[in-house]
Amino acid sequence: MKDFDNSYITRISSEEAVAFWLVDLEISDSSHQYFCTLDIDIVFEGNTYKSAALKVGEMNVSLDMAVDSVKLEFANIDLKMSATLLNNNLARRPAVIHHGAMDGYTPIIEEAMTGFVGGWDLDEKRAEITVVNEFVFWNKRTLRQSGVLCPWPFKGTECGYSGSEESCNSTYERCQALSNSDNFGGFRFMAAMEEKEIWWGSKPA
Repeated sequence: MKDFDNSYITRISSEEAVAFWLVDLEISDSSHQYFCTLDIDIVFEGNTYKSAALKVGEMNVSLDMAVDSVKLEFANIDLKMSATLLNNNLARRPAVIHHGAMDGYTPIIEEAMTGFVGGWDLDEKRAEITVVNEFVFWNKRTLRQSGVLCPWPFKGTECGYSGSEESCNSTYERCQALSNSDNFGGFRFMAAMEEKEIWWGSKPA
């Protein structure tokens, strides 16, 4: 879990301090959106965090005191967050959350969590984004199993083929014929490996 500096804790604990959150969401490889829970915008590290109807939920902490996840709830009345979520693939995009306080006119800010977007839920009134620690992904079961045939939808994003052909039988040979073998997603050596004897340690005499 994040250890905050004692001077930071002292300053945000004062009666005059107004606590707030800053959220940095990577929307694409070249675009970020920045939000803050104050009713004014905040400039931090050269970026302007826009005032937003945002609620940062309780941070769930694992046994090793690392933050596992936190839920961000955005008001969605103007449907801006709907557009962001529906028009972009935020899955596993980086997210950084800072905690801060206004002590007089000077903001004091500390990083609270760095993670990735693990999922989101959307309705007409609110958009909820779950930010998770990167190690959470290590515990997930794979959604793809290795096979001889390519699993990618023909002409889909992973396939990448944009030529004039209209069909593909998902074999490596067909991928070669289409000059698209660099994007082949199957494990073409699996059949040969199934016939191999595999020994752990020294092979018996």
